[in-house]
Amino acid sequence: GDSVKAGQICAKIDPGPYLRRVARETKALAAARKRLEKSEARVEATTASPARDRRSATRAQATRARAEVDRRQAALSAAEAVLARTQIVMPVDGIVHSRNAEVGRPAEAPDAAPLFVLAPDSVRMKIEAAAGEIELGDTASFAVGSLPEHLFAGEVVKIHRASKAASGTREILVDAPDPRHLLADGMQAMAVVVVDRRDDVLRIPNRVIDYSSGETQGGRPEAPPAGWTRLWRLRDGEAEAATVRLGLDDGVYREVVEGDLQRGDRLIVGGAG
Repeated sequence: GDSVKAGQICAKIDPGPYLRRVARETKALAAARKRLEKSEARVEATTASPARDRRSATRAQATRARAEVDRRQAALSAAEAVLARTQIVMPVDGIVHSRNAEVGRPAEAPDAAPLFVLAPDSVRMKIEAAAGEIELGDTASFAVGSLPEHLFAGEVVKIHRASKAASGTREILVDAPDPRHLLADGMQAMAVVVVDRRDDVLRIPNRVIDYSSGETQGGRPEAPPAGWTRLWRLRDGEAEAATVRLGLDDGVYREVVEGDLQRGDRLIVGGAG
């Protein structure tokens, strides 16, 4: 039940045996370095010696001494790394879900039960979507069926390659805060990813786009200019045309970029009039 932070030390394994190993390796490295110094001094002393065999033997001895120093340095680094792992550090922020460690109890092998099980403060949700317009950092919101009153929000942190070539979908990872730890593995979620956004704009329901008044001029329907859409509003009980250029579409509403439509206009929805 305790709240923990990433990097917090939550347990320590008795460092005694590992400290002693580091001390032994430190002492062995120091001795190896002294032997190397003596070997290098002999090489200097025999440089001018006319005895070729003696020079070769001295250089070979120095080479072995250098190799021994390298080996002892590697052993010391390994011992120090093991010593550092005697401090159990939390990898993420979260809440301790269960604790399998007690003071004085021997630590189990790595493949045994973990010392601590954490419930992180954030979750990563894997979804499949047609990700042509989705980019890293996009905002995503989702809800799960068992928690209909909660709406979770996060951001896209990874986009994998298409997992279904035929459908063009991709696997997307969404990182979302879950400070109350309401989510669990296996929950089914419905997600929406925001690929673009407009604030303080005029919008219309998509249903009004499907309406046609059936009016014609000169016996033929008059089409709006390319890139524009004709809507119909109600004025004094009659249908009146309004031509607009539309923008973003969220599946329910469309953005009105420009046109002769005003806030508060009553638009006509439905099938053919």
